[in-house]
Amino acid sequence: EKFPIDPAPFANGDNKVMASLFSTMKERKIILDATNYVYETIEQMRARDPQNAPPPPFCSSRLAELLTAQAYKDGVLISAGTDSFAPWEEPYSALQGEIEILVRKVGMTPMDAIRSATLVSAMSMGQQSEMGTLEAGKLPNIAFLSANPLQDIGAVRQVTLTIKRGARYPRE
Repeated sequence: EKFPIDPAPFANGDNKVMASLFSTMKERKIILDATNYVYETIEQMRARDPQNAPPPPFCSSRLAELLTAQAYKDGVLISAGTDSFAPWEEPYSALQGEIEILVRKVGMTPMDAIRSATLVSAMSMGQQSEMGTLEAGKLPNIAFLSANPLQDIGAVRQVTLTIKRGARYPRE
């Protein structure tokens, strides 16, 4: 059965039990697929329409963010996973929301959050030799933005062109 988890023991980012786990993950190069976006999405759905919303998750979005923040601080590789689709009215995918959460609520640098969505995500699928960075011999996957996400991570929502497997997809 699901039961609420008190986020207080995790609030300072120095939970000893989690530190031990994260140390092992870092040592073994185990990637954390944090999927913070799904917790936030479920909470929003439950607030909007409690009767038709999914059941509550095992932890709150705040607890997921705290755990991800400690993992990041402890040097664990974090993949920008979402485990959720964006709401139908949202013009961008859930990935942009996950990247923004990683920066604004977890405390990652914009570059580290982008790396989590590209290289580390490719690593989590065992595809880092085919994608995840722009290099000769890899799939040419890239999104062009109209603003610099290193200055404002919200710029990940300003896609003007996407190239996926070499095919161009202008945003219209």
